[in-house]
Amino acid sequence: MLLEYYCTDHEIVCCRACISNEHRVCQNVLPLELASKDVKKSALLNDVMEDITHLIATLNALHDNRQSNLQSLEKSKSAITMQIRAVKSKLLKQIDELERELTTSFSSLQRKHEIKINKQQQEISKVLVNEIQNKNEIDFLRDHGSNNQLFISLRQQVTTIHRTEAKIQQMVSNSQEIGITFDEKKDVKIELFGSLFENFKPCQVQYRPKKFQQAQIKTEPTKDIVEFEEDTELKLKTGEEYNILDVSVTENNKLLLTSFLSSDPKIYVYRDCKDYETEIIFPSFPYCVAVIQGTDRAVLTLPYDQSIQFINTTTMTKCDKVNVGFICYGITTGRDRIYVAGEGGTIKTLDTNGKILKTVQQGSDNIYFMAYDDIYDQLIVRCPDKLICTKLDGTLVYSKDFSAGVAGVTRDRQGNIYFGVFTNNNIQRMSSDGKNCEEMLNLNNGISGPNGMCFNNDFTKLFVINNCCTSYKSLSGECESFERPISLVVRRFPMASASFCDPCSEADKSITATKYCYDCKERFCRDCAESHCGFKAFESHHVIDLSFIGSNILMSAKINCHVHSEMLLDYYCTDHEIVCCKACTSNEHQICHNVLPLELASKDVKKSALLNDVMEDITHLITTLNALYDNRQSNLQVLINAESAITKQFRVAKLKLLKRIDDLERGLTANVLTLRRKYETEIIKQKEETSKVLDELKENKNEMDFLKDHGSNNQLFISLRHQVTYIQRTEANIKQIVSDSQEVEIAFDPNEEKIESLWSLSENTKPCQVRYKPRKIQQAQIKTEPKNRIVVFKKDTELKLKTGVYNLAGVSVTENNKLLITNVSSSDPKLYVYRDCKDYETEIAFSSSPRCVAVIPGTDRAVVTLANEKSIQFINTRTIEKGDKVNVGFTCFGIAAGHDIIYVGGEGGIIKILDINGTILKTIKQGSGDIYFMLYNDRHEKLIIRYPSKLLCVQLDGRLVYNMDVSGTAGVTLDRQRNVYFGGYQTNNIQRISSDGNNCKEMLNKDNGIKRPYGMCFNNDFTKLFVINNHYPSVYVYTCTEKFW
Repeated sequence: MLLEYYCTDHEIVCCRACISNEHRVCQNVLPLELASKDVKKSALLNDVMEDITHLIATLNALHDNRQSNLQSLEKSKSAITMQIRAVKSKLLKQIDELERELTTSFSSLQRKHEIKINKQQQEISKVLVNEIQNKNEIDFLRDHGSNNQLFISLRQQVTTIHRTEAKIQQMVSNSQEIGITFDEKKDVKIELFGSLFENFKPCQVQYRPKKFQQAQIKTEPTKDIVEFEEDTELKLKTGEEYNILDVSVTENNKLLLTSFLSSDPKIYVYRDCKDYETEIIFPSFPYCVAVIQGTDRAVLTLPYDQSIQFINTTTMTKCDKVNVGFICYGITTGRDRIYVAGEGGTIKTLDTNGKILKTVQQGSDNIYFMAYDDIYDQLIVRCPDKLICTKLDGTLVYSKDFSAGVAGVTRDRQGNIYFGVFTNNNIQRMSSDGKNCEEMLNLNNGISGPNGMCFNNDFTKLFVINNCCTSYKSLSGECESFERPISLVVRRFPMASASFCDPCSEADKSITATKYCYDCKERFCRDCAESHCGFKAFESHHVIDLSFIGSNILMSAKINCHVHSEMLLDYYCTDHEIVCCKACTSNEHQICHNVLPLELASKDVKKSALLNDVMEDITHLITTLNALYDNRQSNLQVLINAESAITKQFRVAKLKLLKRIDDLERGLTANVLTLRRKYETEIIKQKEETSKVLDELKENKNEMDFLKDHGSNNQLFISLRHQVTYIQRTEANIKQIVSDSQEVEIAFDPNEEKIESLWSLSENTKPCQVRYKPRKIQQAQIKTEPKNRIVVFKKDTELKLKTGVYNLAGVSVTENNKLLITNVSSSDPKLYVYRDCKDYETEIAFSSSPRCVAVIPGTDRAVVTLANEKSIQFINTRTIEKGDKVNVGFTCFGIAAGHDIIYVGGEGGIIKILDINGTILKTIKQGSGDIYFMLYNDRHEKLIIRYPSKLLCVQLDGRLVYNMDVSGTAGVTLDRQRNVYFGGYQTNNIQRISSDGNNCKEMLNKDNGIKRPYGMCFNNDFTKLFVINNHYPSVYVYTCTEKFW
């Protein structure tokens, strides 16, 4: 049957039978004579002829490009052969020079590192001598000094030890085990002949500081918690809603509480672990918090930002924020490391500056709480229904099942593990080896739905987040004692030889001293000692026999006040832990409650934990310093032994290298020929494909010219409809040919300056310089002269939304006429889909709030921004399913799409340009404000972007075209003529500005129902405008009236 009809609904020419079978319900089926009226003056004819001409021009350019590439490959062979020969002759001369340079370099490196190691040994020796003197002094005072003298010395030693610890840690950090090696490739490739490497690895000597027992008590007993009694419930700040998850205590005795609440993401700070002091606000919810021991810093997890945040616990201010690359919940610290855990059993180890050092995996469950065991160097992690102990490398130590949810975990002084059982309403204690477990607290003690927990610094109180994260309990512990054995290794040094009596020396007499008064700091001969002891005022002085201890007594402890040098240290302030004089007590410690006379403070000091701690620490420092000194000496010997071995390696490598040069020349020449043939075959095939398509297009163009001049309207119309389909297929074919066509060049990279990277062949490819930019066909069967322009809007309806909680932001229309609306509500983060832009069809749920949405033209794909995840998410608009999620590396809000490019804008004026697969191609910056909405003007290749109170037009390279002040922040869209429509959020209107930014007119206002407008867009034929209205919860639909102009 003949083609006699045209269905405008399906845009297809059909016969009478097709009308009856396929198009009975179609509203617009026209006789072919009516549909083809004026076709020879129509936009369709113009479009088809221009498209065919455009395609022919593109194919001719592509054919010429392929021919040019063939000629360049032919010329490359002889040029590369000459290059290879020239480089070979230079190479042979350089080999001898290289051997000499390597030998010289070795000598220089050896000298450099020997000087460095010798300097380190001198520093170590200096510190070592000081520590030996300090130990000898304390030994002496313990045996012969008074309690006061020993107490003053111990308090000063505590400060000295802290400084020395820091110094040793710095020395260990600076000490690297250095080896100089020659790296010769095993297969002796000429491209990588060899080079010298300085191999550094961390020094094998480790310094682990001890924690002081500060109390002045006997050293034998340590304490184990046997039971708890309820102390109080912390008085939380009033007027707040709480969802508290974790708790920690700082070095300066402040309590930190994390509030995991969307409306109030904070950390609350309580002074002295009881009185509200301040709070810190975060951009997203904090989960767990840990204090970095020995510092004024804490660190917490921000799961939704996939980050950790450092805090200064002295000033209570936020410091650096570090992205850890995964959703993180639990966090703990130990020595000089931070351990972060979370989604899928991932555990990352970081240094104290936030640099990621290592990642391990422990199972597949999320880890919500964790604690670091500093005794056994292991981690205690809490997963749903599990308590797991793991080594730092991820090796499992033990795992315990507790089918009762997730709650916090902490450790006591002895390393026992305390963990909450959420649904059983109790807290249990497990021994550090995981073998013994007992219930410590339950409902009878007020425990209900426990979560995070921690001890205070002296382990006298346990803090528990209770009642499902809304309240807080403090419990006191009662203790019993047990003994712990202590082992000690000390390297001793002899003291100096005898000296003379001080009073006699002043009288120019040289009499050997036999006694020493520690209080007077003088040596006495036998007669002077008897005279000294005979005075009543000196009866309490400590006079000792020098024959037992040697005569050279060096005392570093100062008994006079460093502020008031004329006054003795007579008092001890326990509040500030400082020894002071009477003047200091009056001036600096008037309000202190615990200022003791030195005699009382120093009582039993010779049996105290402080003495034991100081002696153990000094011994520990001495042992570390001796090991570090021996390590440096060993490294010196390694450097000396390396010289002869490396010299032999030089010679062997040189001989192998000379044998390979000729082989390499022959191989490279053969490779040139192989590559040339390979690419010639590909290019000839591409030329044949191009010629075939080109011939078909020329035939079609000739047919169109003939029908235009000699054919009927019906014949021309039918041919044009066929050509529209053919052009679309041909465009896709040409895009594929252009994509597959690369301008191939075979180049020789001699790298003549360095023998280490001698030479290699490189296949340099770059995208074909021919570009195909598809034209947009004007489908209407009208003359080309007149254009439509919107002159007025009329409110049509309010979209009937599905029942729910709405905070709508972005709106867009798909190629298949579906309306997409984003809901940024944290309780319901979804994309709603409306069929035919009016009837609810379905919805897509997201892991975080979707912000804006854009449809990729000519495809069945859309893309949304997920600001909290710093990502974009692709959507299949045909199946309404989520596709790939791509991290763009910044907080993104606005998004726009062209045919093959996506533009993403957001925080700080950043705009990132991506291909349609999500690969980031370029980043530009426009100002410093956040970009909330943006559009791509495909006709003028510009971006329209919306800041708070600003509308900007910029080039694709970021250059400003124009800007104007506008009201608040609201959406932006384009009409058929690429005029810009933008909302006035505070002025309750929508305005239109011409594409050049010159003319601006109000199109809709309060009288039309506009109130707090936000996102907006036109439908595909520009007959309707959709506006998110009334401060986000509703969508208004406006009908557009156009006229010719």
